[in-house]
Amino acid sequence: MVGFITASGHNTRGLQVPRISHFFGISIYMFHNDHPTPHIHVYYGEYGATMNIQPLEVMEGKLSARTLRLVREWAVLHRDELIRNWNRARKRRNVIEDRTAGAIQCHIIF
Repeated sequence: MVGFITASGHNTRGLQVPRISHFFGISIYMFHNDHPTPHIHVYYGEYGATMNIQPLEVMEGKLSARTLRLVREWAVLHRDELIRNWNRARKRRNVIEDRTAGAIQCHIIF
């Protein structure tokens, strides 16, 4: 199952954006046709940030210290999957959310 958000949820430029993970109330999204430099979009409550995948740094926005720590821990565990999903998204292939909290799987959908 893929989760989506629209502009009513967070600023996604009016696009539907696949949620690749959700844990402890933190949502992780990856745009399909986004700017270069592999990155993710992170939302928690009123906070939101864009983070590079390598290195794991906030590019834009703000997260609480606790949220940032949790996202970094999660991203380290899933870095290879994140890069594969980024490459898949750049080729306009879908990324799929795993049903296990905090985990992502890489599937190709044609």
